[in-house]
Amino acid sequence: SGALSFMQLFDKLTDVVKQGGTRRGANMGILHYTHPEIKDFITMKSQSATMENFNVSVAIDEKFMKAVAADAEYDLVNPRTKETAGKARAKEVFDLMVECAWKSGDPGFIVIDRINKSGSNPTPVLGQIEATNPCGEQPLLAWEPCNLGSINLANFVTGPALEGTYDFKRLAGAVELAVRFLDDVIEVNNYPLPEIERMAKGNRRVGLGVMGLAETLARLGIAFDSPAALEFANKLMRFINDTALSASESLAQSRGVFPNWKNSIYDPESVHFRGERRTPRHCARTTIAPTGTIAIAAGLQGSGIEPFFAIAYTRYNAKALDAIKKGEAPSDKDVFFEVNPLFKEVAEKHDFFGMKEKDLWNRINENHRAVRGISEIPAEIQRLFPTAHDVSLEYHIQIQAAFQKYTDNGVSKTVNLLSTATVQDVRSAYSLAYELGCKGITIYRDGSKAQQVLNLAPTPSKSKRRDPETAFGASSEYYQIKTGYGPLHIHINYDERGPYQVFTNIPPLGTEISALTSLVGILLSKYFAEGGDPLKVLKHLNSVKGDKPIGFGENRINSVAHAISVALRQHLKKTGWLTEGEDAAQKSKLEGLALPKAEYCPKCYSSNVSYESGCSGPTCHDCGFSECS
Repeated sequence: SGALSFMQLFDKLTDVVKQGGTRRGANMGILHYTHPEIKDFITMKSQSATMENFNVSVAIDEKFMKAVAADAEYDLVNPRTKETAGKARAKEVFDLMVECAWKSGDPGFIVIDRINKSGSNPTPVLGQIEATNPCGEQPLLAWEPCNLGSINLANFVTGPALEGTYDFKRLAGAVELAVRFLDDVIEVNNYPLPEIERMAKGNRRVGLGVMGLAETLARLGIAFDSPAALEFANKLMRFINDTALSASESLAQSRGVFPNWKNSIYDPESVHFRGERRTPRHCARTTIAPTGTIAIAAGLQGSGIEPFFAIAYTRYNAKALDAIKKGEAPSDKDVFFEVNPLFKEVAEKHDFFGMKEKDLWNRINENHRAVRGISEIPAEIQRLFPTAHDVSLEYHIQIQAAFQKYTDNGVSKTVNLLSTATVQDVRSAYSLAYELGCKGITIYRDGSKAQQVLNLAPTPSKSKRRDPETAFGASSEYYQIKTGYGPLHIHINYDERGPYQVFTNIPPLGTEISALTSLVGILLSKYFAEGGDPLKVLKHLNSVKGDKPIGFGENRINSVAHAISVALRQHLKKTGWLTEGEDAAQKSKLEGLALPKAEYCPKCYSSNVSYESGCSGPTCHDCGFSECS
């Protein structure tokens, strides 16, 4: 029935793989340009609610790009029978890719022959690489897993802000340690299938990368979109790549080369030998991966090798969003600013450029969250703090190409374009990425994903039903209550509207009491998802008496159900939904919240999201959600 029908099946299967109300499955769909279904593949994500769990890219090669330039036809080939199944005009296919990418951000492309002829496939005797991981940075053979790690580049800048110098000696030590750490991961990891373990331990592929390039450049006094930035990027990644190779060869002296070394590109006796005998512990060592979540955890506002997401922006809590929905001005206490820490440090030194602090943040927020164009801010400081939309597509791609030149595997990056970008701009980006030696490209035109179902709030209705996917500002609390059957472990996921998921368990697993306890949590979650009032269930759970009470007086726990009610009551008090003296009859504060249609985080529904690092889903700069890291 064709490749696309199976993709739809995999997409639906991924839909059910969730944890904590957020999507945990991600797929990369790559189809070779010679496949008979290639045009349907290219256009499928232009339709809303299609393949939401897939990033998609077309596998192209030098032959295809030459055909595009010549406006020539090429054969479509049945991949199973190898028989010709028709013809297609290369330029028409390329133009269709460009137009659909302009509309929806998909598809990107990967240059499959470039991948297989490079260090991305050092063991071609095992097969040709046909695809990558979901964000495109890790080309992989069949059964080969990712093993990624990233170094925070900003940690190695010394000296005053905007006038720093780079400590390459300390960086070398971090690279050596990281390579050893990733090698250890291969040994201690638990593999789901024996085929994956054999490939992981046979090739020992690792992917050491970086994050925090934007902050590093700013601290060094280098503008992201400047020739100096390209020079630094080349020098930096070459140093990291060479150091990683040396560290890998040093490890090989004590631990051995990777088992598939024989007949690899490093083996002089192999037909695949590429001119330089090396003896590394790992078949490939460097990768530039998306680092959305870990970059936020590290306090960075520029993940991977991306520019800054924003310099200052507003955040709204649920009350503020409710007021905006009603056409009312939100209270100041419900609105607050997030500011780039490095820029804030600089602004404080310059007395906020003659403005009041809050006025400055307002000006930046209203200026598309950017500083360029604000006359009160000195031009040199404006130059050092560009955001993604300040950077031209040419510099986006040149930065990617600079890192790709000295990266064994691939580079995950997004070329961010303004909403006003044209189809020709996308065509230029795709052509330039190929010309400069990139192994793939992803573009995102601002607003082009706004109408996709994944990023839309549900249509408001009279029903109070809530879905975990609409959790706003989601958080989790853990409680432990002693019972006659052992400790009750209870996790309560909640948002601005109250609890929406409850996980309950009494170990050991496999016992009847453990199963029944888990069931109570499931039923509570279902009740809350249907809009149920948690205050109403307290008295029912509280009244249950069992055969193994424990404790005395106010600390007495009569049953497992009673223990759950105690934990739930503690939680409601802690989060402000229940005050001292209130009972279950009191009116609940939990009301349904309808969110405006916008691009936002599918976990916490913040609008402070960006599309970056080759990931087709949003990276949230509030809760840290990312589908790709």
